[in-house]
Amino acid sequence: MARPVLLRRLTRWSILFNLYKIVYTPQKVVKGKTLTNFLADHPLPRKWESSDKFPDEDTFFTKELTVWTMFFDRSACRARAGAGVVLISPERLILPFLFVLGETCPNNAAEYQALIVGLKMASDMKIPQLDVYGDSQLIINQLLGSYEVKKEDLLSYHQYVTFLLKRFDQMFLNHVPREENRMADALANLEITMALGENETTNVCLCHQWVIPGCLDLQINESHHISVRVVEDEDWRKPLIECLEHGRLPEDP
Repeated sequence: MARPVLLRRLTRWSILFNLYKIVYTPQKVVKGKTLTNFLADHPLPRKWESSDKFPDEDTFFTKELTVWTMFFDRSACRARAGAGVVLISPERLILPFLFVLGETCPNNAAEYQALIVGLKMASDMKIPQLDVYGDSQLIINQLLGSYEVKKEDLLSYHQYVTFLLKRFDQMFLNHVPREENRMADALANLEITMALGENETTNVCLCHQWVIPGCLDLQINESHHISVRVVEDEDWRKPLIECLEHGRLPEDP
């Protein structure tokens, strides 16, 4: 049996609701296909510009930085010195370059010059990120700070490379064995066919007598040192020093 009070309430509510047209509709789930069809029917225009009329919201954009790859190597002998540089774009476009240095230099100096040539080209191309590979363990570790630059003839090259590295947003230095750096090595030795297949061809930019000074646009800070020599009163060398500097003869005891 139902309670009379509830029946009276339901009857009164039913009479009141009859004044309005109320239709019951069950809840449905919006499927992913519906959203896909809506986006397909209302595509965004190509020249879409964001609106800054959002008082309480922010619009964020992310820009993916492209990473280029560079291989460098040197070829130094008594007659000439060469540098081979290979730049690879993110789309895997290979750009090989060959440079013949105008003056002979040791292997490590030629290796530094090959790296300088590649970094300057990458900087001129406005490359933000660069992944560098070289087969010289000495050069790579000196730039990473693991090895100390002890030879004075390499110090200017090291300083200039450090200056060039600051032009990039991100820089990665990697050491690879010589067999994995064969294209740059073949370029440096004028044997580009060693790095290509039998039916493959490529265009090589050849530049003669490329000379890179040891210190380009580097400010060398000169420091003046003053040496002070303190001579004690009872030092036996004091009379001799006064005689040589001031012409004073030592007094007889």
